[in-house]
Amino acid sequence: MKLLRRLVLLSLFVFVVGGATPALAVATGPAHGIALDEGRHLAFMTVEGAVTTLDVSNPASPTLVDDSIQTQGVIQDLYYDDARQRLYVAADEGDLEIWDIQNPSSPQRLSVTPLYYFGYEVPVVSVEVTGDLAYVSTSWGYLHLVDVSDPANPVDLGFNGQGGNPSREVHIGDDGYVYLAGPQTVRYVNGSLSLAGSNIYAGSYEIFAADGYAYITAPTGPVEILDTTRSGLPFVSSYYTNNVKDIFVAGDYAYLANGSSGLRILDVADKANPVEVGFDDSAGAVDVTVSGDYAYVRSGLTFRVVDVSTPSNPVVTGTLDASGSGSGGGVGNIAPTANAGLAQAVTSRASVTLDGSGSYDVDGTIAGYAWTQVSGPTVNLQGANTAQPHFRAPKVRSYPAVALTFQLTVTDDEGATGSSEVTVTVLPRTNR
Repeated sequence: MKLLRRLVLLSLFVFVVGGATPALAVATGPAHGIALDEGRHLAFMTVEGAVTTLDVSNPASPTLVDDSIQTQGVIQDLYYDDARQRLYVAADEGDLEIWDIQNPSSPQRLSVTPLYYFGYEVPVVSVEVTGDLAYVSTSWGYLHLVDVSDPANPVDLGFNGQGGNPSREVHIGDDGYVYLAGPQTVRYVNGSLSLAGSNIYAGSYEIFAADGYAYITAPTGPVEILDTTRSGLPFVSSYYTNNVKDIFVAGDYAYLANGSSGLRILDVADKANPVEVGFDDSAGAVDVTVSGDYAYVRSGLTFRVVDVSTPSNPVVTGTLDASGSGSGGGVGNIAPTANAGLAQAVTSRASVTLDGSGSYDVDGTIAGYAWTQVSGPTVNLQGANTAQPHFRAPKVRSYPAVALTFQLTVTDDEGATGSSEVTVTVLPRTNR
């Protein structure tokens, strides 16, 4: 473990996956839950473990097209490939999912791809796609490069840890470079995992790069502007606010999803002196995407369209409440999201506790838990109908290690279910 910590501190740079002790899990940044198909006037909005497809051709009345996309984990990020009509979903413990949206009313899942750090499955928290390559941020598993030329069979090409642990949002800027938020803000050459600049002092959660600058934020820090025309990505200025959940930059304006403070609009024409010029605090804001004269904003289960043609006076033109009470209609019962917890590595005969307490139901409550063992030597799982069952690991005298897989199925108060799996790797005890 001491060696692992040194590797993390040295910002490990790796292309070959092998066996080692897993890194510690670290909380990730907030989710990014809106993507657009501008040609077909569609918006995709996350509802925790699901995606709703909306028709936004009439900004005054967004309407539901489909609500059948159910993912295997909590959605952290969306990316939509407009040309190929594919939706990429960073589904946290539910892996990287790719969906075919050629028929918006009947989306088809093409693949679910787990990613690994030294043999240990990692959460998928952000994704951006360029051509046949997907850049995937995996928190404590760093930034991965994935070949998606065959969307039914993506291939992990390797990872790079030079941005620090955990990696957070990934964004491809209009300059073609790949930017990654994390303990350091770093930049990669598009099409590879080769470093092309970094600011080791710029810790960030969200990032958006445009017109020679990168805009970064953190939950309790300011919005900071970095100069991306220089390899050191030096600081230019800061705008002091906090609780920024998402940021989108278009032209001379930066749009902030500012949590309970709603949508805030900054004039960033003078990069050295960003100034707030408008806001919409009719509701909160956790995600924002801008296209033309409209900002598309999510807060909880509510989607709203905001006319930002006059940035100093944004006006809400239409809303949809995904719980069923909005002007555009709503979705039915949303299946619960099961979360079987992070993968664990334990030693022979250790006491092990599984943790499904991260499971939830956005439109109701979790009524029941049911754990089953899927593979590996049978163990005596106690408390299998609770959120946190426990067992004694089997005896493992020597390598290879033994993998135990467990499935959690949760049931909500309307009888819908959701499932998630977790693997516990049992290592032989080392003589000291």
